[in-house]
Amino acid sequence: MSRLNCVIDTSAAISLGSTSKFQLSTNLFSFISTNRVKDELIEISKTTDKLGKIADSILKSLIIEFVNMEKELQNSKGEVEVINLANKLKADLVLMDDIQARKKLQKQCDIPIRFSPFVIFFLCEKDILKHKEGWLAIEDMKVEREWKENLIIDYAELLFKKAVK
Repeated sequence: MSRLNCVIDTSAAISLGSTSKFQLSTNLFSFISTNRVKDELIEISKTTDKLGKIADSILKSLIIEFVNMEKELQNSKGEVEVINLANKLKADLVLMDDIQARKKLQKQCDIPIRFSPFVIFFLCEKDILKHKEGWLAIEDMKVEREWKENLIIDYAELLFKKAVK
């Protein structure tokens, strides 16, 4: 089975990096992003908090391939560049956990935009993880990202509840 080409933004990379399943997901996904996202991760990695440590770990892992964008596709916002890259590559999907940006950018993208829990769910659906193990990874993500209830967690609950039925 070939891996799905997935263009990922900073927020989704941090979310997946907060679980122990990001490396495992490379069995099914090939992650690519822009140098703007890499710069954002480098900036976050300079902090000593848990997000800084997660960003540093992502950069050291080489899970994500970072590419230069042509001048006309560059943007000061990483999310916009990610959409430009996804359209250019005709990627299989985009991972983005920035809820506001996702709403605005979906119209500019011909490729499905998913929240990061989709990757964990897909690992379960392909029998790489058991659903219980996948849900524990989502719980880790929720704790590490300090999310209370939000749209991303609601989305994850929907995916996992449908699968268990």
